[in-house]
Amino acid sequence: MSDMSLDAMAIKELRGVGPQLSQKLSKLGINNLQDLLFHLPLRYIDRTKITPIGSLQPLTDVVLEGKIRASDVVFGRRRSLVCKLQDDTGTTVLRFFHFSRAQQDRLIVGAKLRCYGEVRQGK
Repeated sequence: MSDMSLDAMAIKELRGVGPQLSQKLSKLGINNLQDLLFHLPLRYIDRTKITPIGSLQPLTDVVLEGKIRASDVVFGRRRSLVCKLQDDTGTTVLRFFHFSRAQQDRLIVGAKLRCYGEVRQGK
């Protein structure tokens, strides 16, 4: 294979790629090893950069880190877990619509939390 260029090796020559998978990959435009290597995600989300709470902007995806200052289950149109998260720059409210009892038990006052999501304006 060292003499062969990446575009010369058919995708079906790879171990584990049978006729069915080869056909699915072909529909994505992946026909050789080069196509596979350069098949990149539509968008890349950097989840390593922590955004300070004080600089949040609506309709952006962010990673937040802080300590939980309050946590409670709220009953409205639907049940939700509401937590106040605080860092050195400010405080924000996190609302979880789908949560388990174990998550509720771990999201307690004083717990350190890092989370990812979309910033939306609420009440």
